[in-house]
Amino acid sequence: MSLRSKSIQEIGSSDDGFRICIMRKPKMDASWDIWMPVLAPPLPLFESYKKGEVDWSGYVEWFRRDVIIAQSDYIRLLADMAKNNIVRQKRRPTFTSVPK
Repeated sequence: MSLRSKSIQEIGSSDDGFRICIMRKPKMDASWDIWMPVLAPPLPLFESYKKGEVDWSGYVEWFRRDVIIAQSDYIRLLADMAKNNIVRQKRRPTFTSVPK
């Protein structure tokens, strides 16, 4: 299975496969298959990068520590779903709003 990146705000297409939204506050008209905001860059990291306080290598290091390592259970869950072809099911729910 290949992995591709695409903005969740772009219109979905049949070749997108399983769409994972990591945005904390996605727009209501976006559609995805699973919402995992815990995989988004931490807000302090995002803000520091935008202000130029953190360069790209610092961003990657911070993201790896606070998301890839700290949220490894979620990443393992996605890997298990892919390995077991759960993400390839023809009929799956598509959420078009933020779950409450």
